[in-house]
Amino acid sequence: MDEIPLTNRWVASAGSARSATASYIGFAARNRRLLVIVGLTWLPFSVLFGASFAGHPTLAARLMWGPVYALVPTAFVYVAVLTILYLQTSTSFRQRLRAGVELASGFGEDAVLLVGPSGEHRLAREWIASVQPRGDWVLMRQRASAIITVWPRALFPDEDLARLTGGPLPRRIRSAEQRVEGDRDEEQ
Repeated sequence: MDEIPLTNRWVASAGSARSATASYIGFAARNRRLLVIVGLTWLPFSVLFGASFAGHPTLAARLMWGPVYALVPTAFVYVAVLTILYLQTSTSFRQRLRAGVELASGFGEDAVLLVGPSGEHRLAREWIASVQPRGDWVLMRQRASAIITVWPRALFPDEDLARLTGGPLPRRIRSAEQRVEGDRDEEQ
């Protein structure tokens, strides 16, 4: 294996854990699997509430009000799941991203090296299933794994992040320096 030099460093600040948690929860709240589970929770509540309106003479009223009333317990389940996820995630990030913790990264031709206090993670590019920049953080998932890892955006230079995501970065994701340079190029 080729030696990958560590070219990017980042040091956690007091608000890093909170920021990483917010980024991950924002992603999780829109996760397709969670939304499917919420939808599947809503269906039985709709049937239950529709059947409980036995005093209504029309089927139309039951079909209309059952799903409407089902939104309340479904929203409660959704918020409860996100709250539990938030508490677990924030506890984990507070332990891992204490102020002063240093993380580093390096990029080779066929692999990414991520280094933290718990050790080194060398990831072959073909085993990275998805990379999603979200503000100051990058969410990464490996193939054959449901676990999402969260790394500081500062560890991923724009050109390396573009190679990981499979193409040029949208304007809203590029770093401030690259946006300014790109705007100058567009003006010429």
